[in-house]
Amino acid sequence: MKRTADHHAERCRELADILILPLREVARRHGYALAVHGSLSYDIDLIAVPWRLLATSPESLAEAIHKAVDAIVGTSKATGPEQKPYGRQAWSIHMGGGPYVDLSVMPLEPPVAEKKPEGPDDGN
Repeated sequence: MKRTADHHAERCRELADILILPLREVARRHGYALAVHGSLSYDIDLIAVPWRLLATSPESLAEAIHKAVDAIVGTSKATGPEQKPYGRQAWSIHMGGGPYVDLSVMPLEPPVAEKKPEGPDDGN
């Protein structure tokens, strides 16, 4: 069977349909809201946002998400975290070739701005 971009996108959406509800439950138990962003044509882009005051650490959430993916698909390997803008951390959870979960977790505390933006939108 020849693998095409259309086949890859179809497989990505299939895996997303299987994973999203259980992963949202994992995130909820850890104090996060979990949302899909992106087209689901190459990977499964997820963003987790702290939602409760007693949310667990981003690392704890990522580990729990990885374990859930592993339990559902049978095998997976996680890499990360990688530092991203605004204090976000990202993990990639690979499921044996093909689509993978790209999990971004927002920090528990927002980063402090180092410098106030200047220019016409500076509030003056």
